[in-house]
Amino acid sequence: MSSGDSYEGGHYLYDNTWLSQSHEGVMWLTDYKSDFDEDALSYAESRDSIELTHVSRLKTVRLGTNQILLLFEVFKGDNYRYTGYLVVNDEGRPLSDGVVKQFCTRLLKGDQITWDAT
Repeated sequence: MSSGDSYEGGHYLYDNTWLSQSHEGVMWLTDYKSDFDEDALSYAESRDSIELTHVSRLKTVRLGTNQILLLFEVFKGDNYRYTGYLVVNDEGRPLSDGVVKQFCTRLLKGDQITWDAT
């Protein structure tokens, strides 16, 4: 487990009931901002009317000792924006400037990424 923060959150179930969860060792690697005040809107209002920027389809690949490639897609609402990547160490800390690099290759949900360093 990484030495990141603790995070309290959760998600809504299909019947619109809230399920609380807590996570230890959280390290935020992106900082996508909402276009609204999340505390001022109910879940029903926000899920249907606001387009949040978020990461999806995260893939990880060990490149070598203390090097992990993170690949992910960035969406705004339901709209694909770009695929991003970042290289982190085993603690989850970025190895470069921490800026997400962008490219335009889509990732499928079931894709398995492999790496052959030879």
